[in-house]
Amino acid sequence: MVKDLRDFDRQDMEDLIAELREPKYRSNQLFQWVHKHGAELVDEMTNLPLSLRSKIRERADIFHPKVLEKLTSKKDNTIKMLLEFSDGETVESVIMPNEAKKRCTVCVSTQVGCPVGCPFCASGSSGFIRNLRTGEIVSQVLIAKSMEKDETWKVTNVVFMGMGEPLLNYDAVLKSVRILNDPLGLNIGQRKITISTAGYVPGILKLAEEKLQVVLAVSLHSVENEVRDFLVPLNKKYPLEELAWALKEYSKKSGRRITFEYSLIEGLNDTIECAEKLAAFVSQFKANVNIIPLNPVDEFGFKRSSSSKIQNFAAVLRNKGVETSVREERGLDIEGACGQLRLRYLQ
Repeated sequence: MVKDLRDFDRQDMEDLIAELREPKYRSNQLFQWVHKHGAELVDEMTNLPLSLRSKIRERADIFHPKVLEKLTSKKDNTIKMLLEFSDGETVESVIMPNEAKKRCTVCVSTQVGCPVGCPFCASGSSGFIRNLRTGEIVSQVLIAKSMEKDETWKVTNVVFMGMGEPLLNYDAVLKSVRILNDPLGLNIGQRKITISTAGYVPGILKLAEEKLQVVLAVSLHSVENEVRDFLVPLNKKYPLEELAWALKEYSKKSGRRITFEYSLIEGLNDTIECAEKLAAFVSQFKANVNIIPLNPVDEFGFKRSSSSKIQNFAAVLRNKGVETSVREERGLDIEGACGQLRLRYLQ
């Protein structure tokens, strides 16, 4: 079976070149073509001999996803893409430029569909199909990188916040982090990489052992088990008490602060009392809260909280000493909710 070179990290490249009985330095050249220059064909690798390129093609190739749809926001230049892989499965990827600061964040998916099934999120509405391979994750960033030549921005940040639960695809996610961070590749700093989780405790504990400098973002949305059971069904298996214990272990072993993501939903989790309970929960950790105005999906029936409620909620947290930010809304005019573009395509 032909392998995808984008699945290969530096060690994999060295192993391949050794197997082909070629000089070791060729592995670094190969790595740079694949993971820095974003080559889509082996024959683009002009500093590799034709004979070597031929031998590589016998064992591996580059599987580049097809861009089925690309929407650009007229309001903030956010780019949302629907990508199709070689087996016909699709995911979304989002590019969020900040022209003023000449930087760009890429939001990548880690699974086709999502097994967590949060009722306000379109990602899991069609069920879970499969995990993405490392190369399929890395490709999302390389596609964004390929757009730099026509833009003022550079890819500086990657957030694993697209479709899927990253910690349920642990090995592929961790390998993609190491590839993206590699100095011979895109060299994206670990502190500029965010891994989100809905609260998968075994994955959090495993990540704690890696001693990485990445940002861990926990999709919290409520600090009451009954409400969180509904909003984040994974909470039924790993309730808040267990999640809190795992996060304390993570903080202790990694030395990193935690970001709590909190989507405000009208009438469910947006009262002053909810804010006070959230502040009490967060006070256990070295952490900050990122409040997310809900991107509503019409079919789901959830409504975003009013602007005044969002500001009042944030004010309560700040008055309690919690470092709080309200996420800038991006891509509202291009089906900004996660999974929304793919859902329309599948329908």
